[in-house]
Amino acid sequence: MKHNFTLYEKSFKIRPINNQDAEFCLTLRNNPVLNSFLNSTSTKVEDQINWLEKYYEKDNDFYFVIEKLKDNTKEGLIALYDIDFENKTAEWGRWILMPGSLAAVESALMIYKFAFHHMNLEKIYSRTVSLNEKTVSFHDSCGIIEKKILKNYFNFNGNLVNSIQHTVTKDTVDDVIFKLENLSKLLFRKS
Repeated sequence: MKHNFTLYEKSFKIRPINNQDAEFCLTLRNNPVLNSFLNSTSTKVEDQINWLEKYYEKDNDFYFVIEKLKDNTKEGLIALYDIDFENKTAEWGRWILMPGSLAAVESALMIYKFAFHHMNLEKIYSRTVSLNEKTVSFHDSCGIIEKKILKNYFNFNGNLVNSIQHTVTKDTVDDVIFKLENLSKLLFRKS
């Protein structure tokens, strides 16, 4: 969806993705260090722009670029999508960061604030390839208490793999936000 939401934290912001970000998307998605838990994608910028054009037509999908505040350096991507406005639920994902980026905590914090404070949702979840231990551990460290395994959920080139689904509700989001804000303060002092 073409939107105009931009959110800010201490060191990073999230802003709407646009066609000028297509090459950056491909840089991230085709990086062999980063794409081991992603389906393969085209390396052509025009294919990415075509995908973005289809994304703009959706009314329940918000895709963001994560940038450093001090110099607007692009750090990654994140999205809130498959929003069910009637049931007030959504998934967040498409989360990918440059190697060495410190944006994980603040980008997750912003997507939770966006989902619960701006979109007034009642439940959101993320689904992570179970083999992606680093990301699963990150979600666990946020104090998310609702977690389950989805057997054979993802298909990577014909191989079925499990997913770990972490769910945050309007009743638990304040605890998660509190924990992420505290982590953000610690990281902000170190940077």
